[in-house]
Amino acid sequence: MELKKGAAEFHWNLLKYSTPLPEYRSLCIHVGKWTGTSLVSSPSPLVLFTAILHAMLGWLTICQEALQHRDILQILWAHYPYRKPCRLLCSGFIIDGDMAVDWKTYFDANHDGTRSGTPEFMSVTLRESLYLPMTYVQSTVDDLASFYYVGQWAAVFNPSHQSDMLEELRNRIAGSLASREFATRIVHRLDPDLSSHRQEYGLFLQCCQPILKEWYDSIDSLDRRFLRVTEELTAHSDGKIDPNTYRSLFLSFSYHGVADFAQILERHGASLASYDKMNS
Repeated sequence: MELKKGAAEFHWNLLKYSTPLPEYRSLCIHVGKWTGTSLVSSPSPLVLFTAILHAMLGWLTICQEALQHRDILQILWAHYPYRKPCRLLCSGFIIDGDMAVDWKTYFDANHDGTRSGTPEFMSVTLRESLYLPMTYVQSTVDDLASFYYVGQWAAVFNPSHQSDMLEELRNRIAGSLASREFATRIVHRLDPDLSSHRQEYGLFLQCCQPILKEWYDSIDSLDRRFLRVTEELTAHSDGKIDPNTYRSLFLSFSYHGVADFAQILERHGASLASYDKMNS
């Protein structure tokens, strides 16, 4: 320790650069059989979004244990749904939890603002924060937005259709934040009844448009509410929200987000199920 202190005297920090504090992680390795496949290969929109809902329920279970994933990217679709003790079939699950944090300590720790996740699937707010000198605590709303972008990616990259227009859309959706949001607007403007849109972007994505648009709007509304609530709580708590309040807030919005998507999927279930008939 003394040697370390002495060495610091000979290294002048001329650029005023401070090394960020690391976020310590634990690594647990287990050997298991690989199962499931990418959502991109989903045979129908209903299979795609049902798998996402099941993965969200699994994510919610993690949240109930005071853990947050923070890198929603790998959602696998199970070809042969797993039968649980409750006898309901599970067809989707998330993996890669190495970026997860424990809420029991997360809000008490001094974080250096390091963000976790994959840019292509980050929420707009989280991705914007990457370029701003600001502290940022990743919320469950950020995770919920990532579920959306994973679903949109799977719908756009589904191999059932190939065209120049669709290839351009795929390039945009994998690009910068501005490029991705431009592509998102293209997806939202698709008309489920226009044959020209079907020719350009394919039946699969066309069938996904209504649920993607409503889901996006739902998450956007949830994000706005979350920002308002956190701002009000910060103003009434001398600039720092109590960790217990933060945990309750994160879990509450988790329930809202999953319930909203479940209701949206129920509303669009019949139209999603019609894909097989239209595609035959």
